[in-house]
Amino acid sequence: MKIDGDLYGGTTAFPRLVSFCLQDMECLEEWNTEYPRCEEGLNQLMFPKLELLYIRNCPKLRLILGSPLWNNVIYLSIHRSDKIIIQSPSEDRGHVVGATTNVSVDCCEAPLHQWSLLRHLPHIKCLNIKYCSDLTCSSADILQGLSSLETLYVGSCESIVALPERLGDLTSLLEIEVHDCEGINTLPESIQQLKCLQCLKISGCSKLVQWCTSRKNKMKLVHIKDIILDGVRLSDMDSDDEEPE
Repeated sequence: MKIDGDLYGGTTAFPRLVSFCLQDMECLEEWNTEYPRCEEGLNQLMFPKLELLYIRNCPKLRLILGSPLWNNVIYLSIHRSDKIIIQSPSEDRGHVVGATTNVSVDCCEAPLHQWSLLRHLPHIKCLNIKYCSDLTCSSADILQGLSSLETLYVGSCESIVALPERLGDLTSLLEIEVHDCEGINTLPESIQQLKCLQCLKISGCSKLVQWCTSRKNKMKLVHIKDIILDGVRLSDMDSDDEEPE
């Protein structure tokens, strides 16, 4: 199943559309965002003003990463649509340096090291990850490609046992928030490499909060200006002399 010019009905169908949602299309495999024009064999972009793109429950859909569509999309939300996030570079029409700065990924079963889409969106400033199952990533290229990332949110990922060990590769990070991830017990040693990090917020992660409050681990976080654990600033807490196992 595909969406193309037959659905659009002409080149002037969506000249001002800013927000678009594809939802619950389980058989959709192809979405063509351009309309063929007769003159000079050129194509015309159907969504020239599109800034907000939501894709929900489209498990077979793949995107054309080389499309001019990515010159405008600022916010991308992907929910239960794994084939988009793990799309291989060999399936692209060309390299893209899009305008996307905010990405939200929900309910992705593929591990982080397979999230190839991130390699094609180098200007992401905010990455929101929820209800995902595996954030292990030994591959340097994916995280190093997120050199512009400033905010990382990880929430409601109950099966996750650790943040990426190479978290320190995200050298522009200003804020990290981890919420309701009880399986995470520690922060990676590379947290000490994030010299720009200004704020660390952790809630609903009892063992991780305990790790942060131990005297030894406080020293690993001393470069972070503001640390908030379950709503309380670390500077207002008493240290735990014993390090959590």
